[in-house]
Parts: sequence; structure tokens; C-alpha cells
Amino acid sequence: MSSHVSPLRFDSVTRYLSWDHDRLDGLLGEVTRRVQGGTFSQAQSIFEAFEQGLRRHIRNEEELLFPLFEARSGVRHGPTAVMRSEHRAIEAELVRMREALEAGDASEYASGLTTLHGLMGPHNAKEEQVLYPTTDDFLDPAERNELVDRMMHR
Repeated sequence: MSSHVSPLRFDSVTRYLSWDHDRLDGLLGEVTRRVQGGTFSQAQSIFEAFEQGLRRHIRNEEELLFPLFEARSGVRHGPTAVMRSEHRAIEAELVRMREALEAGDASEYASGLTTLHGLMGPHNAKEEQVLYPTTDDFLDPAERNELVDRMMHR
């Protein structure tokens, strides 16, 4: 079983993607602990898993969730447009942080981490409190299960 698939069964977009946020937060915390301990090679390895997971999460949202939300809500230039823009800013910080780890620069990593936290905190809250539950409400249980299965297994 791949590392991004939980043995749990998720019956909603909200539960699955919120779980994934928490999983990614845990990985990022491990990276930061390794940086603080001066073990940059371990930090880089864990960061790679974090970055791959976060990029996968973003792809799931942009390729599966957002189009569905836009189709069902009829709103194409609203919250999902803002979230796509926020994703680009988040991805820029991932590059900055990866480069800082490769250079062994704890200060630059910490600066990127602060910026990333500032971006992701409000972003994840909007998703978990508004976008995900609204999308779940647009779907019947079978549609929710199908969407979650597609996201979990890509």
C-alpha cells in the first residue's frame, strides 16, 4: 500500500482531504525537527515525501474537486480561482524550501516555513470549512465515495 493511502475508509471529501492535510502537516513537522537537529539529509528525504504528497493533493483538488465544484455550483471565477492562485504561491515556497534544504540553510528553510504556514493555514481552513463540505453537499453518497476513491488511488 502506498504511503498516501490510509487503511481507513473515508465517506466524504471533507474527511479524506482533511485527513490528508493532517498527514502532510505531520510530515512537515518531521522535516522541521530534522532541520532543527541538523540532520539535513534526513530532512531532505522526508521533505521529498511531503512535497510529493502536497503536489498530489493539489492535483486532486485542481483536476477532480475544483471542476466538480465549479460544475455543480455554477461558479467558475470565485473561490476555486483564488485557491488555484494560492496553490501557485504554496508551490513557490516548496521550491524555496527544497533549495534551502539542499544548501543546508536552516535560516532560509525557516523563512520559507513561516511563509508556507502563513499561506496554508487560512487556505486549508477555507477548504475544510467551506469548499469540501459544500462539495460533499452537492454529491449523493455514491458520488462522494467514487470521488474519494479516485483521489485516494491516483
